[in-house]
Amino acid sequence: MTYGIVRCKVVWKSGWSSEPPLDNCGGLSNRQLCILVKVAEPTSVDTSSHINLPVCLADMDIVLQSIDGVTFRVRSELLYRASPWFRTMLTLPQTTPKTEPTEPDPIHMNESSSVLADLLHIIDGTELPPLDDADRIESLLAAADKYEVTMALSVARLALSSRYLNISPIRLFGIACGMSWEKEAQDAVARTLTTSLLSPEAQTELAALASAHRDKLLSLHRQRREELLAGLDHRDAFYANMLGGPCNAGDPSNPCTAPLDHSRWWALKYALLKRWDERPFGEGMDEGFYGMQEVWDMSDARCLKCERRIYGMESTVKNLNALVRKLPRTVQVGVCVAAVQNDALDTIQWP
Repeated sequence: MTYGIVRCKVVWKSGWSSEPPLDNCGGLSNRQLCILVKVAEPTSVDTSSHINLPVCLADMDIVLQSIDGVTFRVRSELLYRASPWFRTMLTLPQTTPKTEPTEPDPIHMNESSSVLADLLHIIDGTELPPLDDADRIESLLAAADKYEVTMALSVARLALSSRYLNISPIRLFGIACGMSWEKEAQDAVARTLTTSLLSPEAQTELAALASAHRDKLLSLHRQRREELLAGLDHRDAFYANMLGGPCNAGDPSNPCTAPLDHSRWWALKYALLKRWDERPFGEGMDEGFYGMQEVWDMSDARCLKCERRIYGMESTVKNLNALVRKLPRTVQVGVCVAAVQNDALDTIQWP
């Protein structure tokens, strides 16, 4: 066997016949906490991923074994204070009373050694593990939630909220909804507003969400598109929707009564809806809008008889921006979570 202190460069190799001596505390007090990791093969010890903790082995009375066979020796006091889950387990009555000191049986965990190392590292409080990978953070979050380690939950929540983390807003929305994180969920929703949920990448990520979360997000995006279409057809905001109006409508000083051709406005509406399906607008018209040929064609639209410019583009763009900004931007996270809890039928294996 090979032994090593988690996140420490020191690794025991050939010095003991079976177990390392447990009476070498290096003069450290009993309140100092530490973790010892044991792996099956010497070549499998990755010292770069060990926890930097003091060498104090005498009071490490709990052994946790990861799903990949790595064992961690931990002080029960450390787990008792940090986790209500472990606190309950440690206070359960023992079936066989201890008559003499023996090697504790390992507690088999469903988490990998890397996840347990990150979790124990945060519990110990000496140093935070690097949390710059979404998969790593989500695995840590699942373990922290399972064992009710509030400090690790807070660390994972903060890491997921970082703008520097490379994570899809759709995935972040699912995580936040599952944890009932209102602020993070709404922030993730806002970041999806410029994402087409019809793209292959988005479809793959949506398929990984719980059905209640996915339905809420799809419903919001559908509602935004429907309200955009209704707003574009509104006659008060865009008078070009009134067909057959004369050139001097609303302007008695203009003698021209020729009917106006609003085909360029309709071409712009079609282009906007097509662009929305590919890349929706978020806060308003973006730079891509001003590069659309239909915008410039409309700005140059004129009466066929008197050649008066038909549209005031400044007011048109202002109304378009106002329309997009009024579109719904949030979902009801609480309802979303409740729906997930009542969605047990999705997990039933039907005959």
